[in-house]
Amino acid sequence: MVETRDAKNKINEALNRILINEDSDVFARKLEHIVSVCKEKIDELRNSKNNSQ
Repeated sequence: MVETRDAKNKINEALNRILINEDSDVFARKLEHIVSVCKEKIDELRNSKNNSQ
């Protein structure tokens, strides 16, 4: 669970840096992209886990 906490902290730090340096529309687009990439990675992990069983 430490890895999860570290990853969450790194994500929060990155989002804060983006928010400070961008207007809200640009931030929203970047955040949508980040979420999309995360969803793809989650799907890949689930598929690899299912294929290994």
